[in-house]
Formats: sequence, C-alpha cells, structure tokens
Amino acid sequence: MDWLQRVRSALSGDAPPVPAAAAKPTLRHSNGLRELTRAWQREEGLAILDLGPTSSANISYVSSLGQKVLHEDLLLASADSRFQISTENGPELNTAAFLAVNLNYPADSLDGALLWDLLDYLPADTLQPLVSRLAQSFKPGGMALAYFHARAEPTPQPRLRYHIHDAEHLELRPGPPLPIARALNNRAIERLFSDFRAIKFFLARDHLREVLVTK
Repeated sequence: MDWLQRVRSALSGDAPPVPAAAAKPTLRHSNGLRELTRAWQREEGLAILDLGPTSSANISYVSSLGQKVLHEDLLLASADSRFQISTENGPELNTAAFLAVNLNYPADSLDGALLWDLLDYLPADTLQPLVSRLAQSFKPGGMALAYFHARAEPTPQPRLRYHIHDAEHLELRPGPPLPIARALNNRAIERLFSDFRAIKFFLARDHLREVLVTK
C-alpha cells in the first residue's frame, strides 16, 4: 500500500480498529507546552494555528488564554486527490498544488502554531516548503511547538492525537495505525527550521522529542 492509500485508510476509518489495550489514553508531561503557555499568557488576542486533527480540548484551552484559534488538519488535506500526481511509484503529493490551497496566511499574521507530529507523516519533499511558508506567516517572536518520533518503527503504529489537558500536560489518544515517513535527527530538524531564529529541544524518556521554535 502506498503512502496516499495508507493515509486515506487511516483517516477515513477504514483501517483496522486499535486494540483496546493500545487505545487507552495516557497523560504526558510537556515542557514545551509549559513554556509555550507562559509566552501566550503574557498577551491576549494572539492568532494561534492548530495543524492537527480537530480537538475541542485544544480549542477550549487556547481560547481560555484569551487567544484566537485557527485550524487546519494538514495531514487530512494532504490525502485529497486534488493534490496528487501519478508517478511510477504510485500517487504522490504535489506540494505546489497543496500549498496553493492550504496554509495561506498573510505575512506577519500568526503569533504561534501547534504542529504536533504532523511533519513526521508528510512526504520529505513537502517539509521544507511547508515550514518556510509557516515562517513567512509568523510575526517576529512567534513560537511553534512540534513533536518528532525518535525512531521509525518497522510496522505502522497507532497515530497519536494530542489533547491539551492543562498548562504542562497532554492527553495522548492512539488512533488508527499509520507509518511515520522517517525519523529526523536533531541536525535535520535544525535545518528544517532554519528560517526561525531560535530552536530549543526538550529531552524526554519516551519516543517523542519536543521542539520549540521562535521566529
């Protein structure tokens, strides 16, 4: 099954259900979220973009800080057949067509973003154009939080959904299995966010790395 088919299957509900034991939500401490919250508490009326699946918990939390919530589920959008091109390896994402419709915000219009683990699932050729587009939309001082898997599993694992529990905890809910495209090392992540002036890594004992970037 190619990348497009896997994404469509996982996001449409056609994938096998997650076993009950593996579907149990877990609470995870997040230093990145804690630092982001502190920054967002200093000023109200900020424009914050959530790039993951819709989450009422995330909308409520960010709104409670006095901020405006914008939302785009870019992984779901990437599976739209309008943005695919046929290749000898099967359907692939046409990044130019994808970005012509998605992530269109004026320059200096966003104050922050929650990327979650989106970048681990998109095709490699899409990552830099997408992050550069995001950077162009950020105001100076804008901050984004992203999560990266430390390793690529040989078999598809349940994709996590991130729900903000409080100022420094996330509730992680496993969804349908979906293989990550690759595991980026720290150097590759630094290059990816080269349009941002600062990047901070938070060490963790699990398989997720937290990255906080500032424009």
